[in-house]
Amino acid sequence: MDQSLRTSLKLTAGFIVAVIIVSIAVGRFFWGAGFLFGNLWSIANFLFTVSLFKIAAGKKSKAKLTAALLVKFPLLYLIGFLLLASKLFPTSSLLAGLAPFLIITGTVKNVRIASASSSSRTS
Repeated sequence: MDQSLRTSLKLTAGFIVAVIIVSIAVGRFFWGAGFLFGNLWSIANFLFTVSLFKIAAGKKSKAKLTAALLVKFPLLYLIGFLLLASKLFPTSSLLAGLAPFLIITGTVKNVRIASASSSSRTS
């Protein structure tokens, strides 16, 4: 796992904890839990997508690709459907949980690119 992804996961974890604390403080435990599960689903989806690209680009065995596809699409999307269909968590919390990891990851990557670009200009 590269450094940018580790940084994104750490920042996302901190943000999730802050949102859950605030949710509990205002009496919205299930909203905070839905936000957590939305984030976890988004992270799992991202990591499976990255692994699919690595398997396909590395021309690894078809068995690995098939296994990754069988986990990502039927299993991961079934879990997402069950989270929504259960109505245990507010839909807004699950949907709100999908975005933070992607936003943080994009920001971390852009900051790394910008800092690399500015350091090459000063050299």
